[in-house]
Amino acid sequence: MRLVSRRYVVEVLDALTDRPSTQRELCRVLRVYRRPITVALRALAAHGAIRRINHEGSWDGRDPAAARFELTDTGHGILDLLNRLEVWDAIYERYLLDHPDD
Repeated sequence: MRLVSRRYVVEVLDALTDRPSTQRELCRVLRVYRRPITVALRALAAHGAIRRINHEGSWDGRDPAAARFELTDTGHGILDLLNRLEVWDAIYERYLLDHPDD
């Protein structure tokens, strides 16, 4: 729940479903600036849901423009779960129980 509640995480997962993309392509498709996409990509990478396919090294610096991102098996598994209504029901109920005043 913590992962999918982050801004643009679900949108990035969805955008990477069909094919690997660069950060610039993701920004264009999602109509979002670079910073929020960077945050979402790093969160997804930390959970093993995506990987860079043509760039090695640290995630701490700025990614080269040519770096492409793709879903891992974990990322596909997360998408499979998010396609199930009962998962969204559980997320919604959990959020309401944890945050009744929001």
